[in-house]
Amino acid sequence: MKGSGIHTENLDFFDCNCIVGQMWTPPAGGTLTVEELLRKMRYAGIKQALVRDSMATSYHPTPGNRKTLEVTKGKANLVPAWVLLPHHTGLVQSPEKLVASMLKEGVRAAFLMPGGTKQMGYRFMLDEWVCGALFRNMERHRVPVFVHLKQHISGGAHTFEEWRSIYGLCRRHPGLRVILLGVRSGENRNLYPVLDVCRNLHIETSCYQSFRGLEDLCKKFGPRRLLFGTCIPFLPPGGSICMVANAGIPPAEKKLIAGDNLRRLLGEVRI
Repeated sequence: MKGSGIHTENLDFFDCNCIVGQMWTPPAGGTLTVEELLRKMRYAGIKQALVRDSMATSYHPTPGNRKTLEVTKGKANLVPAWVLLPHHTGLVQSPEKLVASMLKEGVRAAFLMPGGTKQMGYRFMLDEWVCGALFRNMERHRVPVFVHLKQHISGGAHTFEEWRSIYGLCRRHPGLRVILLGVRSGENRNLYPVLDVCRNLHIETSCYQSFRGLEDLCKKFGPRRLLFGTCIPFLPPGGSICMVANAGIPPAEKKLIAGDNLRRLLGEVRI
């Protein structure tokens, strides 16, 4: 991070949680352009970012996913991700066609936003009778799926029902790489047992900011289950960067969390 005294040059940060475009949730009315995101990344020392357009997260995934492809085209350090929905209402293609279309476009990561408000979330359940076909197709192709359950992209703890939902998803689809967004250290009493039982569950770090929190996670579960994220533009990136860069863990483990875990998951997708 430039001018901060924090040494990040060798960590190759790959941010797994960025949104660009017109914001519909706080900071409402604001717009984060691709150029502004790239400036933030350069200043913070972030090498790459997994990006989705706000149209996909807050309006409709189909035009929003097309917009994501448009704004990331030709930007080598911006990697597109798609937001997906269950297919039953006809707003999106069947799971087979949807996942095939995503992979054909070179997209290797999917985001699901099932719960929350009209402004942030599409209000569906992760149960098998709703999303089972979609999960089976992503599991078959080893597509990493990022799950956002909370009402706001950066706020609030998960409910007990949401933890049950994540546990059930991971147990029903042990080959699915699941990354839970927005986990806080105050949720450890639910997080630790589900990480222990569900070896396919990973967590994104933007909200997980506590003294020696990453160290304890690495000690108990290893560094390969953690993915660096910033939640730009809803949170400033400095806290997430400091947590990894200043963690009392070996440099090799910092590199895994900072970006190599995400690179590995994307590289293991089966076309």
